[in-house]
Amino acid sequence: MYTIVMLAKPDVSSALPLMFHLLSDNMNEIAPTGNTPEQDYQIWKTGILAALECKNRHILLIKQSDAFIGYFQYYADDTVFKMEEIQLDRFHWGSGAFHELYKFLAGHIPEHVIWVEAYAHKQNRKSQEILRHLGLEVIGESKNGNSWHFRGDCQEMLARYR
Repeated sequence: MYTIVMLAKPDVSSALPLMFHLLSDNMNEIAPTGNTPEQDYQIWKTGILAALECKNRHILLIKQSDAFIGYFQYYADDTVFKMEEIQLDRFHWGSGAFHELYKFLAGHIPEHVIWVEAYAHKQNRKSQEILRHLGLEVIGESKNGNSWHFRGDCQEMLARYR
């Protein structure tokens, strides 16, 4: 049984170490930075805290029973739902957690939101496959050229989970 919980912004600091540990484990295989873990944590923490100052940006915690197994960061405004980051413990890949997350999102993203967008690192084939499976297509690349920019119909994507 999976539970999806909206992380209250005042509680973010207490969740950051768990979130970073998961991110670091996943990214070391996909796109290592060459920095020390402490350097990566400080860079990531500064960026995520600044990003969360935006009222339309949120983090969902993914739990199995009471155990933290992942998180999802997103931004939603009147027209675009931006899937900014998903990290799931590799032992839960293919377990149904992803499906539960999208069922939760289908009940929380307003029906007037038109587009869904995401970026996937060019070396992260798994993320690219998932985004294509969700109905998104490549429309360009990131400013630094490291990631593909994906876009699709938000309501069409979420309809699969309603």
